[in-house]
Amino acid sequence: SNHLVILSSSAKVFMSHNIPYPFRQNTDFLYFSGFKEPGSAIVLHTRAGKKLLDFVSAVFIPKSDSYVERWEGPKTDIDGAIDLLGVDSAHYMDDLETFLHSYATQSNEFSLWYDYTAEHFSPVKEIVQNFLAGHSKIRCESPRYLIQRLRLIKSPPEVKLMRKTCRTASEALLEVMKFSHAPVLESHLHAKMEYECRIRGADYLAFPPVVA
Repeated sequence: SNHLVILSSSAKVFMSHNIPYPFRQNTDFLYFSGFKEPGSAIVLHTRAGKKLLDFVSAVFIPKSDSYVERWEGPKTDIDGAIDLLGVDSAHYMDDLETFLHSYATQSNEFSLWYDYTAEHFSPVKEIVQNFLAGHSKIRCESPRYLIQRLRLIKSPPEVKLMRKTCRTASEALLEVMKFSHAPVLESHLHAKMEYECRIRGADYLAFPPVVA
């Protein structure tokens, strides 16, 4: 049978009107795409009537916003997304629902894989819900379990990166231990840990430090 997988990026979440929380990408989306920008989606699908391994990849990204880019810098547009990500095609997010309807027309039966339970602020969730409302016979299942099983097997570059992150964390912890003395506060230790990791090349901490 035919299959279509939708992997959604994380969405930008705001503390207040125009102040965002620090952005962290959906790790499953990052694993498949390497793309670090919010509000996007990767679609992997089989070709109708072809073998399972004959699949096509497409990325869906938000349209550029000159006001946002003035503050945050330039974003990837569809012209550069194909070369950057190595996908077969690039589209704007506004076209995702039309893309799904078109695929449903070409493929009489297919399984839709989308983890809609994990998305709280993603525009993809509403698009998928609207699509399924018009295609009640299409079964939707979460690919999370299968993706996690796939991610258990690490490639040599992943092993190299894991070793680097362990070394970074170890060196940072040693510096925090040296820094840990009265009258240093717990908030200072938190800040010290993040600082030492970031100056060693980390983008962010894997989780908030537990300082007690």
